[in-house]
Amino acid sequence: MNKYERLLYILNLVRSHQGLNAAKLARKCEVTERTIFRDITALSSANVPIYYDRGYKFLTGSFLPTLNFDLNEYLLTREALRTTPLKRLPERRKALKSIEAKIDACLSPQVSEERKYEGTGSELFVKERPLSAREALWYGLIERAISGRLVIELDYDAIDSGARVRAVEPRFSICASGKFYFVGYCLLRKDYRTFRLSRIKKLTLTDHRAEQRAAIDPNSYFRNSWTVFGGEILDVSLEFSGRAARLVASGSYMSGEEKEHLAGGRLSYRVKVTGVAEIGSWLMGYGSEVKVIAPPELREWVTEQARGILERHA
Repeated sequence: MNKYERLLYILNLVRSHQGLNAAKLARKCEVTERTIFRDITALSSANVPIYYDRGYKFLTGSFLPTLNFDLNEYLLTREALRTTPLKRLPERRKALKSIEAKIDACLSPQVSEERKYEGTGSELFVKERPLSAREALWYGLIERAISGRLVIELDYDAIDSGARVRAVEPRFSICASGKFYFVGYCLLRKDYRTFRLSRIKKLTLTDHRAEQRAAIDPNSYFRNSWTVFGGEILDVSLEFSGRAARLVASGSYMSGEEKEHLAGGRLSYRVKVTGVAEIGSWLMGYGSEVKVIAPPELREWVTEQARGILERHA
């Protein structure tokens, strides 16, 4: 963060935390204590009412107005900030920390007092794989393209068609199953496609403007996707047995799914999905405890994968 951002961050920290000395502020701001002393001097020179009394303090009532949050609203907001997938992006992580500090600084005296006795509170831990520096860079460029309605060029290594240069008009980003994707209009395919950031080898932000096209609705676009990729809509019918039947019966995987308990602890499962690869990969995890009833192309896909596994391990 630059000096201006750091000064504001220090003000919010001092107002929302008791007993912060230069060493603690330096750790939170990721700078040296000498820099903190210079920042405190700069704030004092600007007539900011900050003083030291067993930690830096701010003169009560002389800063931002309080937020009209109750304790539950504050805790939920803090949990949302701490668990958003955006925290995996370095620039977003800094902004999220700053937002949390600003919220802490603007709590009402009542909520500030109540949170002292909340204990650890509920906490949602989201386990995610690290986002590479390259993926973070791609995400930032794609955001700029979306906001500026610009075309991007990418060297993209697709699973089915292999590496190829694409010109794409990005529309929106999505994080699913711990992975970042974006949806855009592919000028090569003349249709909307889903692109995974980790499969981009090179990305260039051009100065070509994207064409005006009909608005795309993410809910409609992903309606029948098992996760994020599209394809032909298929009527899938499955039969689970054993432990797999109990697992699938206890959870929900897609809207519109239908389940029916059968004799012998088996479970019938029916759903409409696009394409076979994504749901097929999910089925492979259940091994011999799932049988594909329909469609034939999904049964053939699973059979081919099983045959390949057998050949490799025979």
